Amino acid sequence: MLDKLTRENFAPHLGEPFRMRLSETEWVDVVLHDVQSLGARPADGWGREHNARTEPFSVVFRFPRELAAPQMMFELSHETLGDLPGLFLVPVAMDENGRYYEAVFN
Repeated sequence: MLDKLTRENFAPHLGEPFRMRLSETEWVDVVLHDVQSLGARPADGWGREHNARTEPFSVVFRFPRELAAPQMMFELSHETLGDLPGLFLVPVAMDENGRYYEAVFN
């Protein structure tokens, strides 16, 4: 599923909650904070153009401030997008509103 997602799949859901699995029985809400295009990649050198999915983008989720986690694979779920298993999130920032974790799709 993750290999088919594009920036356009996430963009309409800015500010919406996603459920993130902490354990077999525990979930926590995180918020989609940002969605950014990372720019189109050129043809691959063999003359083939990349499709929309191969255009890199990033998403940033805001975690509760008290939830400090290392970079790792997380399972998230969203009402519209469904289950997002195996999403690799990296901590990138922290402020008074929470901790921010980024996933890059390339």
